Amino acid sequence: KYQYFVRSGKIPTKNNYDYASFDGSDIIMKKDDKKFKAIGTKYIMVMPNTKLEKFPERGRFALKYTAGHTLQPINKGIPVEGTVKLGDYDYFRYHSLDKDRDLVVSLTPHSGESNLVVSTDPENMYPTVKNNSFHSLKEGRDSIILKGRDLFKGIKTCNPIEAMKLGESPCEVFIGVHCDDSTRSGDKRKNDRCSFSLKIYSMRNTVHLLHSGVPQKDHVQKKQSMTYYMPLDAKKDDLYITANAEQGGVKIYASFGDHKLKYSEIDAPTKEEHVETGREVGNSQMIHFKRDDIRKNCTEFIECMVIISVEGIGEGQDSGKDAAEKEKANEFVITAYYHIRKLIPNAASFTEMEADTMTYFTYRSFCDECTIFLSAIPFSIE
Repeated sequence: KYQYFVRSGKIPTKNNYDYASFDGSDIIMKKDDKKFKAIGTKYIMVMPNTKLEKFPERGRFALKYTAGHTLQPINKGIPVEGTVKLGDYDYFRYHSLDKDRDLVVSLTPHSGESNLVVSTDPENMYPTVKNNSFHSLKEGRDSIILKGRDLFKGIKTCNPIEAMKLGESPCEVFIGVHCDDSTRSGDKRKNDRCSFSLKIYSMRNTVHLLHSGVPQKDHVQKKQSMTYYMPLDAKKDDLYITANAEQGGVKIYASFGDHKLKYSEIDAPTKEEHVETGREVGNSQMIHFKRDDIRKNCTEFIECMVIISVEGIGEGQDSGKDAAEKEKANEFVITAYYHIRKLIPNAASFTEMEADTMTYFTYRSFCDECTIFLSAIPFSIE
């Protein structure tokens, strides 16, 4: 048996400690305890407890601590998926080495109503809807555009040059995903969850990874492009690529390349050079590659990937705060998928199919008492 002692700011002793476990059971430090200090270093002393049983000549133990909220690392351009309880938060941190570049924090919900809260203040690593640097007031799918010139203003510890020398970055973005329960008063259920995908990226010069069937919501300014890639499996069925414009308009182009290429070596398809361009379906764009098309275009690559460009062609929503510097960003949801596609709430899924064939979809629900409405509207593609 072991016993261990915890103290804030100083090394504990058997007679001077904040918390103690004499039989090796868990220690729970609650924020409403008088001795609890949320900020600062905690020191832990572990020692054998010879009063309970004879201790061997050598012993082994494992020690672990968990917090109510843990900051999960997130990398630029790579989406992460998560779930959060109703009324609670999930937290992420992003290290920035370029404090002057505009960033976009993009949230795509799969169930529930989620909001984004962001902090660039190292003293506020866990932002809330009441205490934050940036806050998305929308419900559901949403993004926050963080202007580089304002991002770390007033944060003296943010010095990207020193960060590169030290190998770490003091310029950090702290992101909270809040599962909103404000519209569910009187109807709260224990099993309610919000599930989501989260991504952070620069407005320019970033290549984004797509996962099959997982939608991503992004912004692109007029006459500029966003680039995506997805590794391909030649054994899979036909590949569909859709971009649903929610603000403004977009055009998509697709080509194929070697998955072993570095990001800087990827040639994004353009209006002039591409294998396929999107066809209009309402306010959306669609590309359909049959299995034979994929095999034909991937023959020269050992590991093949599809490369997609989304070009902004319409007038979207304002992305800047200052009237003189407002920019229009086209807002869209992009998805690349094989045979079975995931549905997300309140977002139409545009698909084409041939006669005498079957097309499949899936959705994931975290609510055991909700009513689900499904509707199918026919489109004619010329």
